[in-house]
Amino acid sequence: MATGARTIEVRVRFWTDPMVSQKKFKRSWDHGVVYLPKNPMHGIKSSSSPVPFNAPDELWKALRRAYRQAGVTMQGLGKRRRRLF
Repeated sequence: MATGARTIEVRVRFWTDPMVSQKKFKRSWDHGVVYLPKNPMHGIKSSSSPVPFNAPDELWKALRRAYRQAGVTMQGLGKRRRRLF
């Protein structure tokens, strides 16, 4: 089986402060972007642009927007067998 045959990759990137990296602290801000890279195996074009979020509470909404941009539908399994987004 080829790599990526049964998965869809989602990248979440959090912003950091350039001054923090010079002081060797391991910290990030609580906002960033969600991005879906292209996956030709599933016919997924990469999302047109990274979707920003400003707080951890907005991460799920940003993921939904990134999925819509890429034309992906997520569906639950078992008791949650309905379209999630």
